[in-house]
Amino acid sequence: MREEVLSNLGNKIRNKMQNVILPMTYNQKDMFETIKELSLLVSELLTDKKTKGEYIKRLKNSAYNSQDLEIKLETFTMFRNLLVHFPFFEKWEDVYITESLLLWNKNKSTILNYFEKHKSKEIDYKIFMRQYGEWTQVHEVKFLVPIISNNKTFLSEFISIEDLFWTFCLIDSLLEYIDIDVINFSYYSA
Repeated sequence: MREEVLSNLGNKIRNKMQNVILPMTYNQKDMFETIKELSLLVSELLTDKKTKGEYIKRLKNSAYNSQDLEIKLETFTMFRNLLVHFPFFEKWEDVYITESLLLWNKNKSTILNYFEKHKSKEIDYKIFMRQYGEWTQVHEVKFLVPIISNNKTFLSEFISIEDLFWTFCLIDSLLEYIDIDVINFSYYSA
């Protein structure tokens, strides 16, 4: 049963990602909906400890994606948590955070911790994917982490929806682990 669940989740993730990448003419609303759905699917997939452990191991052992691995995983996790815990945003331009929002039901927040740890830092990392059996840089993510207060900070003001989507492409290694064909990026051109 475990393999069947992993396969179903993995296929759903891969299909959603390819629906955004392959047409190369995506709109922000569709991309945001896809990222929200991916957040939920990946969260469920990573509840399996063996899968999560193997995923991190593969990223660490990757000659390419192991570069800046800690910040890639922290950023991926922060955005995934944000979209899972605050699913009420309808458009990317509407997504905001405040300190009081992040602490609305608890004293600590891993999302707020991310912003406190990296405040005013420029985050810069590259995303590599396999294309035709070779590792290729498909995107570079770069943004300045804002200082969070009780004033609204809109995420679209510091990171593009495209950069957020490519951050989610790190799950390619996870799909490979559960034996799902890796995403076909042959139609993507930077």
